[in-house]
Amino acid sequence: MCDAAERAGKVLFIGHVVRFFPAYQKIYQLIRSAPYGQLLAADFSRTCGLPGWGGRNWFADPARSGGMPVDLHIHDVDFVLHALGAPPELRTYRVSNRRTGVDVIRTMYLYDGALVTSYGAWVQRSGGFSAWATVTFEEATLTWHTDRAGELLLLPAEGEPETIELPNVDGYETELREFVRCANAGQPSPAVSPQSALAALRVTHLEMESARQDAPVRLC
Repeated sequence: MCDAAERAGKVLFIGHVVRFFPAYQKIYQLIRSAPYGQLLAADFSRTCGLPGWGGRNWFADPARSGGMPVDLHIHDVDFVLHALGAPPELRTYRVSNRRTGVDVIRTMYLYDGALVTSYGAWVQRSGGFSAWATVTFEEATLTWHTDRAGELLLLPAEGEPETIELPNVDGYETELREFVRCANAGQPSPAVSPQSALAALRVTHLEMESARQDAPVRLC
């Protein structure tokens, strides 16, 4: 798709919407600017039931859809790469139940000096979509959950917990506005390039390979 768009001179925009949500934008900013010191650990998670749309049980067939890792988990993969770059090594564990659609993956990204993990799951039935993040620096920990989507909780090493209020902005709307802007301008988005989306897909496939081999995979 990247090559075809380049040959045709057209804009390719991949829907990595997580980058457009205020909570993740704030987490990204704090990781990059490091006001609370070096990043020590981070954990990103998202879960839901097996998607019911798509027709003919499309999502439940990994040969056609890529399965849960490519549908759901890839959003956290993309954010990890966006915020931290590619890890030197990763290790993934996965369990699947084709009869019920359960598909669970847990990855450890082995950066120098920081332990970063992500968890994605299609669970039994659907209790609704949930996502959360916990990010620990030398001097503070940040937590966020979809149940309290409008705020981050800051837990400093010293002093009282603080609430960081987030802009009341719909990430989906922000993403769509960016797509329209790029389409009108005939230019790719600096917020989410096709090449970054391809990198996330490649790393997601490496995670699945790590799970199949039951072994770590080196990226560089």
